[in-house]
Amino acid sequence: MDTRTDARHHIENLLTGISFAVSTCDRHLFAELTRGVQVRLGDGYSNPEPGPEEIWAGLAESAGRTGVIQTISTMGVYRAGNSVHYMATFQNWEVGPEPACTSIGTYSGCLVSGPQVWKWTEHTINRARNAQTRNQNPWISRDRGLSRSS
Repeated sequence: MDTRTDARHHIENLLTGISFAVSTCDRHLFAELTRGVQVRLGDGYSNPEPGPEEIWAGLAESAGRTGVIQTISTMGVYRAGNSVHYMATFQNWEVGPEPACTSIGTYSGCLVSGPQVWKWTEHTINRARNAQTRNQNPWISRDRGLSRSS
């Protein structure tokens, strides 16, 4: 197996764990997964760097609520020397009779190859600014506003 494919599989597993932690509002799992990893909010305006509680609040705005699922998509991976960098899109969805995307953003980061495993070193959370909210959702429900007549 080539090293990029191996790293991609490892990254997919890490991001799946993060997504599960957000979906289940499990801050302890998030902390365990990211132990030893430099986690940042990608707004570039935080001074000083946010602490774990601020990062969790920025990532899991749904903490304490039920019915939010995070999905991960559109992942890109590239190798640079002995490290592999990634970027993936995440979406937080409020589930129910009318599912709605409540936030969207990207994850990016870096893994460094070790003697036997990849070591996760950086993870950045970038939330999209001006993302549409539930009340601004452009999608029309299937049962409203559609006509089958020609």
